[in-house]
Amino acid sequence: MERRRIGGAAGLIAAIALAAAIVIAPTAGTASPDPNPWLQKRFLVMAHQGGEDEAPSNTMFALKSAIQTRGADSLELDVNLSKDGQLMVIHDDTWTRIACMDTLCPGPNSSTEQHRPASEVNDLTLSELQSLDGGYWFRPGTYSHNYALPGSNYPYRGIRTGDKPPPWGYTAEDFEIPTLRQVLNTFPNVPINIEIKMIKTTTGTAGGCVTDNAIQYCDDPESSMRVADKLVQLLNEAKYSSRDDIIVVSFSDELIDEFHRMDGPPFVALAPGVDDATAFALAGTTPDPDVAAFQVPPDQLGIQVPELLLENRSAHCLGYAVHIWTNGDQDETPAAYERFYNSGADGVMTSRPSQLRSWLDEHSITSPDGRDPLTWPKDCPVPPPTAPTQTAPQPAPEAKKKCRKKSASAAKKKSKCKKGKKKK
Repeated sequence: MERRRIGGAAGLIAAIALAAAIVIAPTAGTASPDPNPWLQKRFLVMAHQGGEDEAPSNTMFALKSAIQTRGADSLELDVNLSKDGQLMVIHDDTWTRIACMDTLCPGPNSSTEQHRPASEVNDLTLSELQSLDGGYWFRPGTYSHNYALPGSNYPYRGIRTGDKPPPWGYTAEDFEIPTLRQVLNTFPNVPINIEIKMIKTTTGTAGGCVTDNAIQYCDDPESSMRVADKLVQLLNEAKYSSRDDIIVVSFSDELIDEFHRMDGPPFVALAPGVDDATAFALAGTTPDPDVAAFQVPPDQLGIQVPELLLENRSAHCLGYAVHIWTNGDQDETPAAYERFYNSGADGVMTSRPSQLRSWLDEHSITSPDGRDPLTWPKDCPVPPPTAPTQTAPQPAPEAKKKCRKKSASAAKKKSKCKKGKKKK
């Protein structure tokens, strides 16, 4: 399955910068908002795409069940724009990897290559996208486009189209591609992590490249600005603007900058893109205003990234939370969970929230877990006191004559006292 990644040349630069950061102390700076609410919710089980190894990616069924029955206390999701300008909750800028229907994706008796569709999310309207079956390709633990497998291998296929009854407590609509507005209205008190996805184009240069029919498509921040602008408009609505449990992220610093430029008070919390995260790790450069958390993979080119950012509690001491996103089966094990928790990180975006919650329960770890991020596992470093500077004794200054207020009769006489200039 496709996982979130630091891609291309930017990822390599980021990894080198992170390695260099091991011996470089961060400069002064603080996160915003202060106090940072994302430091008060530790240790978060953040259901990545609603926990895409356990339920169909980003569907309302996945998001609801993650919170209600699979142990998540926070949601991570992705947004793209439909043809008619609606913010759709879907991971890719194309819909065919996640959603489909039999008429578009015929089964094992058809010619797979001739019938595979390829369509951008922004090629379809809201109603067209929501007519698709969001559970079409889901199999537990994996995505699959194996046309040779019978439909029985896909447990949720056909629920959206009414060919199969939904699980108890859910509806066919819970298996469509939802809008972000639907999600925000359904979860008014659940922390939500919103990633602005990048559209891939033939002229994109930001990495994340894929090849389709011998044509290369790469991430294109410039073509994705409308997504950031629409997201600002929605989150600035009165119904949502007072929430302090929403954080907006992107791999693209340009998209985060665009979001922040369009945002207004009270500002939405942000996580920086690859370049700004690298600058913080490399030289302690303070990110743009309203950055509240760094979101990083567990490892990059042999570097343990969360431990690096939290070394000497540098990120926490400056007021930033640190979230980890898992990047494969090796990151969804008891050993990995133990490492993530002991690193002092504030949450994990997991594709298997029920599994992570089980590990936390086995170790009697609650959320919030009661740890103070500034004292776990050690106090924030305190600068050593500055010794007073020793200087040679100076002679006492001569006493200055005071100017007396003149009488009216003497006002015309030239005064021997001069007024000093006021310091600006």
